[in-house]
Order: sequence, then C-alpha cells, then structure tokens
Amino acid sequence: TGLLVVCLGKATRLAQFLSEAGKTYEAQIMLGATSKTYDRDGDIIPTANAPVPTPAQVEAAVYRYVGDIQQTAPLYSALKHKGKPLYDYARKNIPVELKTREVHIDSIRVTSYSYPILGITVRCSSGTYIRSLAHDIGQDLGCGGYIHSLRRTSIGGLDVASSLLMADLE
Repeated sequence: TGLLVVCLGKATRLAQFLSEAGKTYEAQIMLGATSKTYDRDGDIIPTANAPVPTPAQVEAAVYRYVGDIQQTAPLYSALKHKGKPLYDYARKNIPVELKTREVHIDSIRVTSYSYPILGITVRCSSGTYIRSLAHDIGQDLGCGGYIHSLRRTSIGGLDVASSLLMADLE
C-alpha cells in the first residue's frame, strides 16, 4: 500500500527519474515462519523449533543491512530472466539461478518489536526488495521471516502525507 506516483500529460517525462529515485517503506515482518513468495500471500511454513530473538539480536540483525549490500530478488518477482518475469518460471516450477545485485540501504529503523511481529522503516535505493530483506533478516535470526505488511511512504522528494487519494483525483 502507500504512495504510487501517477504522471499525466507532459509530466510523463519525469516518470523515469521517479522510478530511479530512493524510496522509503514501512514494513511489518512476521518472524517464526517463511514463505516462497517472501510475503503472506505464499504458503506459510512455520520454522520448527524457531528461537525467539531478543530485542538486541533483532537490532543487530537489522542494522547489518545498512549500506551497500548484495541482494537476491525473490523468485516471485517481476525481475526479468531471458525476457520473462521470474514469477512465470516460479509458477511453472522451472528452476532459475538467481543472481545477486548490489543495492543500497540508507537507513533501517526498528519501529516496534513484539515477537513474532517486527516493525521497521527502511530508506533505500531503487531496486531494493523489502521482501528479500525480510527473508534475509529472518534467516539471520534463525527463525525465518516474511513480509506481513508493506507500505511505501516516499519516492524521491514525494511523500504519502502530501499525496492525493485516487478518489479525490477523479
């Protein structure tokens, strides 16, 4: 949910710059289970004997991701492989070797933590998959994790607080 920038008329020329701009997200990560899609829409697989991470362990795991990191996109994503989105391969159970790519995380702030829900705010570069970040944090904590909810709050200098609802635009 959250901010979606719609460019109309002559402003469509700006769309390419907005897609490359940094973004901010508010996310809730469900710990203690995994999902093939890295979100709650996939089949949820509880982690057997999952440890309950302490707040200190959570903080340490989260802050490891600040800066330039290598990230693997989720198999269920629109990223292209041989001209087709990865989700096409995933839905047909065709194995694909996923490549890592460098993304940049400007900041991560833990906003809440009450096991199994971890709330974070992430400011990151374009191309960062927050679903992959949630999965990786869960793996680091040894309990698994997936996105329970995700909201984009800014793109570049545009913020959801100053946006219009689609109904108001119409």
